[in-house]
Amino acid sequence: MRPTSPDSRHLYIYACTSLKEIPSGIGEISTLHLIELISCVEAIVASARRIEEEQYENGNYDLKLPIANTFNW
Repeated sequence: MRPTSPDSRHLYIYACTSLKEIPSGIGEISTLHLIELISCVEAIVASARRIEEEQYENGNYDLKLPIANTFNW
């Protein structure tokens, strides 16, 4: 997972097997436009979907959530 600052727009998570979920504080970044998940466990995908929902509820309709090659561990 790449570090994210309060003005970040993109979060990329690739093949991260040790992360249990994306910290909920990421959902508070109002400038977030992309969370890209590749080869991540389903728990990370679920937390990204929660963040996507939170962003939508706060008026950020532009957040993209591309997901590829998930697996269940």
